[in-house]
Amino acid sequence: PQLFPLIYGLRSFYLMRAEHQTAREIAEQLVALAEQEGEDSFFLQAHEALGSTLFYLGELSLAKEHLEKGIELYDAQQHQAHAYLYGQDPGVACMSYLGLTYWSLGFADQASKWIEAAVHLAREQEHPFSLALALDFAASFHALRRTSASARQNAEEAMRISEKQNFPMWMAMGRILVGWAQADRGELQRGIEVMRAGLESWQTTGADLGQPNFLSL
Repeated sequence: PQLFPLIYGLRSFYLMRAEHQTAREIAEQLVALAEQEGEDSFFLQAHEALGSTLFYLGELSLAKEHLEKGIELYDAQQHQAHAYLYGQDPGVACMSYLGLTYWSLGFADQASKWIEAAVHLAREQEHPFSLALALDFAASFHALRRTSASARQNAEEAMRISEKQNFPMWMAMGRILVGWAQADRGELQRGIEVMRAGLESWQTTGADLGQPNFLSL
């Protein structure tokens, strides 16, 4: 059992490095270990890990299946401590990724439902890192919908939390999305400058994940 969080952390490392096939192989190891141990709490994290990894690989139907399984297993009270053991609340992560997965599959209403649910849950759980995650994902969703005011509102809140708690990754993502919102509202030069600063900050964290998306904004 002590090995499981370590393997989960290794999967997160390779995911952030955008080494998706390696991250997938490790996530599949998590599923196998959960099956071996027969622990629902392990299954929850394994489904979240594999579902989020499959999202980035573009295997959206399979990602949806695993993320929904994670949500089925999730209990806000029972699994509250997972946010501190694994770094983020698994329910918030599953819902956030499921929202973007539904959007990518063409189901805007379902996407909106899960994005909103993720932010609501993160506020209830009072876990700052999970809330910053949910808000930045919500901002990304609104950027995809081209609702720039909502994108900026969510991204700015994520930045405020990140500045207070020292979350450089979510701060950088928030800055990129604020810059996009500024450019979309007509502040083109200023928006591009803010986006570039955010992208530089993102790269400084060592994260390669998501850069094609940021560059395409």
